Amino acid sequence: MDFKAEYDGSRAAFAGRAGFAPVAAEGALDAALSAPGALARRFGAPVADLPEGMGRDRLEVAGQLTWTPSRSLHLREGRIAADGNVVTGDLDLETAGVRPKIAARFRADALTFGVAAPMAGKATAPGAAVPAKAAAVAGGGWPKGRIDASALGLIDGTVRIDAGRVSYAGQEFAPVRGSVTIENARAVAEIAEMGVVGGKVAGR
Repeated sequence: MDFKAEYDGSRAAFAGRAGFAPVAAEGALDAALSAPGALARRFGAPVADLPEGMGRDRLEVAGQLTWTPSRSLHLREGRIAADGNVVTGDLDLETAGVRPKIAARFRADALTFGVAAPMAGKATAPGAAVPAKAAAVAGGGWPKGRIDASALGLIDGTVRIDAGRVSYAGQEFAPVRGSVTIENARAVAEIAEMGVVGGKVAGR
């Protein structure tokens, strides 16, 4: 079975085998979604707004995909690009429960979230506006804006990550190894290793 589709800047291609009684599929997936949240809402699907760096503007997924008759999805040798962040690894998603449940392990060279502060020593043109988020970071400390955590209620499970470098709002940590577990709209982050200036930290 070969399937290709394009819609409003998004595309999807699948090459493999599929059945419909029961519904099952196995093969190579290559998909790219432009503005995933807006696309989902256009088709009537409820979805929370995704933050920058996690697929807010563009989401690409490629790899070997399996969909089973028990409604579980499995991605192997996967590559996921969310905005400018790229991770590789494996993902399992069970959809038969009250909420979908995910188990994933990803690797990445570098991940960036939030808005970076202006580079030290770099002049700003007189009268030029500084973005609010960047100004908050440049002024010292973490961003003080409200964080929308409503997306935590959409899924349960654990995602493990091994990244060479993680940047958040101008702060950089290298390397980073850890996991995030979500259950009943509550997230717990466990840090196995996180490099900071002058040393490393671990905890949860």
